[in-house]
Amino acid sequence: MLEYFILIGLVLFAGCWILSPILKSNSTDSAIILKTDEALGQLEYEKKEAYAAIRELEFDENMGKISKEDFGALKKQYMLDAVHYLKKIDELQENKSKAKALGEEEIIDQIEKEISSLRHGGSSKQKDVFCVQCGTKSPPNRRFCSSCGAKI
Repeated sequence: MLEYFILIGLVLFAGCWILSPILKSNSTDSAIILKTDEALGQLEYEKKEAYAAIRELEFDENMGKISKEDFGALKKQYMLDAVHYLKKIDELQENKSKAKALGEEEIIDQIEKEISSLRHGGSSKQKDVFCVQCGTKSPPNRRFCSSCGAKI
């Protein structure tokens, strides 16, 4: 009988130990506990991911892969995520007593400008192109897709 209690205890301990990383919160609120530099790096990464998601969403909408209604809802959500990350970055960079409260419209305008500059400005290096048939990424100097052979 004692063996069963020990076995059950070990199984429960192992289960809790295995599930603990999964159950831990991985939100940006927990990043504030970390050192400021690490938290800023994480928030910058999350902000860039939100921008990339917006660009990918716009690409999918232009390709006709997503409806206008879904596009509007998803873009709004990604924009709000980016606003959240920008606000967290501002809170960490500035002293709380000196922090200015920016309106969401100003931040959304800032996001739009950054996305526009990334889309149009970028670097002088030519960007990769994608096949219209299969979606494979190809260097800009190619005229035919290496995967399906379609003209790019």
